Amino acid sequence: MDQNCDTKQDFYNKKQKQIFSKYPIDFDKHFKNLFLRLGLDENCFGKTEHCKHPNSCFVDILKYSLKSFLMGYSVTAAIDIIVILVKQFKKLKSNPFFLLITLISKKNIRFALFPALYTLIMRGLTCLLRRIFKQDNNKISFISGFIGGLLSLWVREKQNRSIWALFLITRALDSLYRYQLIRKRIPKFDLDYTFVYCLMIGFTVSIYFTEPSCNSRGLHKAWENFSCEDISDYGIRFIYNSKMNKELAIKGIPPDEPNKYINWNRKF
Repeated sequence: MDQNCDTKQDFYNKKQKQIFSKYPIDFDKHFKNLFLRLGLDENCFGKTEHCKHPNSCFVDILKYSLKSFLMGYSVTAAIDIIVILVKQFKKLKSNPFFLLITLISKKNIRFALFPALYTLIMRGLTCLLRRIFKQDNNKISFISGFIGGLLSLWVREKQNRSIWALFLITRALDSLYRYQLIRKRIPKFDLDYTFVYCLMIGFTVSIYFTEPSCNSRGLHKAWENFSCEDISDYGIRFIYNSKMNKELAIKGIPPDEPNKYINWNRKF
């Protein structure tokens, strides 16, 4: 087996232990008790010779998936509690169950399912591919991470899915860029991230003016506040969007929906 893969797997397991060791809850102790109650041994179903995790593949996948869910849920629950205490305390006093209803809301469950599902698919597929190909390499890690990230997006709300996808693609490209730098396959220049950031901003601004319905409502509102448009700017945009939609209709393409976010009767 490739020594480089061993080092990477050991490093990944070490980072996972460091992350969970700083968490106030002793996950390992609770999971060990849970497995004992379910009659499961920590080494049940075995593991491949290429896996570096201490327990079986089944236990490792289940343990880290549940950990990811609990950590994701605790983060969003903590934020909700702070927001309620700061901004909605009167509503909490009038309805004591308001906090409980908020904590078990569909939004919080979906938020926690995102990292849990990613961990479940990524770790499960990694162990499965190791069993199939009898080896461990970078291609297996890439395929598992890509499929895990893609499928886990389906638990996010449809209107936020594009933002999460953009974030994941950006992080993937950033990792690819850093990897190529480490391998010295491409040269590094001082304004690399500045250049990429300018391209990203230029792209989102162009979408704001030409295809506003492709942006999220929050991003559209942000650019609307920064743009300092007046009534003549709105007139130009209205003419452009009307012309573009006529061309799309002729080609049989669904038109853009600028009215989704733009208030053409806005007072300036």
